[in-house]
Amino acid sequence: MQNYNLAKSDQFVAIEGYQTVSFSFTSDFLLQRTDRHFIPSDYWIWGKGSLSPIDYSLVVKGGEDGFACYVKGNNLIYMPSDYVAGYTDGKTMHGVHILC
Repeated sequence: MQNYNLAKSDQFVAIEGYQTVSFSFTSDFLLQRTDRHFIPSDYWIWGKGSLSPIDYSLVVKGGEDGFACYVKGNNLIYMPSDYVAGYTDGKTMHGVHILC
C-alpha cells in the first residue's frame, strides 16, 4: 500500500496496484521508464467522482538535457485518466504541459 506519511500509517492512498521500473545504461546518461497501475483509496473521493484505476507511464532521462515526461496517462487524481500529462519536471515544463 502506498502511503504519504513516512513516520506512521495514516491513510492509504492506493488499495492495490503494481509497477514496473525499467532502466537503460547504454549511454552516458540514465534512461528510466516507470509503468504504474493502481486503484486509489476512498481518500481521493473529493478529487474525482469516480475512483477508476490510475494507469500511467513516466519516462525520465538523466543528463544535462534530461527530462521527465508522462508518455501515457497521468497521476493527477482530478484529471481524466486518458489525459497524457506530458513534461512534468521544472526544467522543461516552464508552467505548461507539452506532450512528448
